[in-house]
Amino acid sequence: MDSIRHTLRSLISKHYRNELKNHQKELQAKKEAADYFAHLPPCRGTVLIADPSYGEGEYQCSVTIPAHALLDWTKGQAERTIMRWPDEMSWPSFQRWLSEAKPADAGTSPLPKRYFQPMQSEIAEWAMNGKAQVWCRSCDGAIADITSAEIDSDNAGNSYYWWTSVWHCPAGHELYRAKKEMRISRISHRFESD
Repeated sequence: MDSIRHTLRSLISKHYRNELKNHQKELQAKKEAADYFAHLPPCRGTVLIADPSYGEGEYQCSVTIPAHALLDWTKGQAERTIMRWPDEMSWPSFQRWLSEAKPADAGTSPLPKRYFQPMQSEIAEWAMNGKAQVWCRSCDGAIADITSAEIDSDNAGNSYYWWTSVWHCPAGHELYRAKKEMRISRISHRFESD
């Protein structure tokens, strides 16, 4: 009987210690995120979310979005997706930084690099629907009409597709080029009846 009690205490104790360690890691990650944003300049009215200088290699243009629109997106994003643990811990600090922006401020703040990945798939939609502003570096001006095309498309069977997505400004300058792929997993829904 004593060995059962000892085993139970040991299991409970390990569980408690693990919870305590996880809580301490969470607090440490939140503190690091708060410290990071405390050292950044205050967020301006607009955030530069994509640019050749960021080094992702897809954009030959600059894409900006109002800080308040980005803040609204982050609120919905936190509820809809499961984020990587470090991103989840730093998300409140990112939102706080965005919330301090003044809409009337005409300045632009660069996006902290770690936040490009969570919003990467949204940038094209924001650019096409006018939520984000696209700046052609060759024309040296804002672009209202973007031409989007899919080139080099092909497939392997009916479950794997790939293509290159390309944007152009009205003057024909290339703004964006990225290879895309899509895999479709089909599940059989066959039901056997008696």
